[in-house]
Amino acid sequence: MQSNKQYQFKLLATPFLLIVLFLTLFLGGLGYARNLVIALGGIVAVLFLIYSWVSKKELSFPKGFLAYNLFLIFFSLSLVWSLDWQKSFFYLVLFVSGGIFWLAFFNLQKELRSSIEKLVLVLGVLLGAFVLAYKYFGFAPFGKVYFNLVFPATENHHHIGDFWVLVLVFVAFRVLIKKKYIYSALFIPGIYFLIISLSRAAYLSLAVGTFFLFYVKGLFNKYKIYATIFFVLVSALFIFAGAQKTTLFSRPYFLQALVAIVKYPLGVGYGNLGILSSELPDFLRENMANIANFSSLAHNIALEVLVGMGVLGLTFVYWIFVVSKDLIEARMELRPVFSASFFILLTNFFFDFTYTIPTMFYFWFIFLGLAQKEKLEFKWGILTVYIMIAFLIISGLFISFGVLKPNLLR
Repeated sequence: MQSNKQYQFKLLATPFLLIVLFLTLFLGGLGYARNLVIALGGIVAVLFLIYSWVSKKELSFPKGFLAYNLFLIFFSLSLVWSLDWQKSFFYLVLFVSGGIFWLAFFNLQKELRSSIEKLVLVLGVLLGAFVLAYKYFGFAPFGKVYFNLVFPATENHHHIGDFWVLVLVFVAFRVLIKKKYIYSALFIPGIYFLIISLSRAAYLSLAVGTFFLFYVKGLFNKYKIYATIFFVLVSALFIFAGAQKTTLFSRPYFLQALVAIVKYPLGVGYGNLGILSSELPDFLRENMANIANFSSLAHNIALEVLVGMGVLGLTFVYWIFVVSKDLIEARMELRPVFSASFFILLTNFFFDFTYTIPTMFYFWFIFLGLAQKEKLEFKWGILTVYIMIAFLIISGLFISFGVLKPNLLR
């Protein structure tokens, strides 16, 4: 039985934290004040963890948390030889924040699953409204910025489709599983945003997430015709987007990243691929003219980590394997929409730089926390949590007061 004080604490703290989270994710989607959003995200993650800790009097650790902590230790070590340690440090803050979000939401599954579903839908509609306001009225009160979900990344690429894939999967879950047909109206703007995005990563991740959801819930036989039409349409969108730009030669950063990994086995510090963009072998420049195009990001989160940390980055690859395996094995036991959303973003992060957008990155870990079931016995878990919390608070202060000012666009 909850005491009256505990009940009042939850009654006040829950809506406050959700509002703060919403504002953080919204600002992260707009792309403004990105440095401050990264600092704020860390503080918000800590607040959720403290809320969980206080309300439940204990913390449970998800499977893979030990492997993730090992990755964070190696990430911290790589700052020593990073070509731009301030930039790498900022991304370390992002990854530590993600870990705390993961832990907090793993311990708040029952309390926050429904709220996060609604938050995704509301955020999608609001960001979509800003996209339309800019597209048709030129509404950009603070100017255009990089790493956002509202303004076009290039003339033929927009990240709003990458986010609306999440919205559409949650809508499909509510319509097909919960039979709440009123949400089907959101399919219309969803299709529109997918079309204008011309994002092959979005189309591929939509196919992966939908397949996972249909397979787990056994919907293929029941909706065989609709499923066939859906995958045909997604394939058509993928081909249409591919006709607007080449596939291999529009991704020189993949090859640039592989060259960097071979040349620097211990990495160059996370986020520093751009510094190496001019260090490609002459034979590549002679045979693939477009390969010399500047790229500051690998457009693949695993390659990004390996470029930054070299062989030490294999701990991150191993962590992805561990948590993915855990979700697949537990797919029948928890709400699969969160597992599907995790795999949607994982797929997206393998083919685009959306992992640099705080909103997408934080959601990835939130979905993971809400999807996992199996707990981990972690003897030193509480100690690592204290260290992570202290790191986020101190780094948040440094960032907020301008002590650290990296150029995240280089």
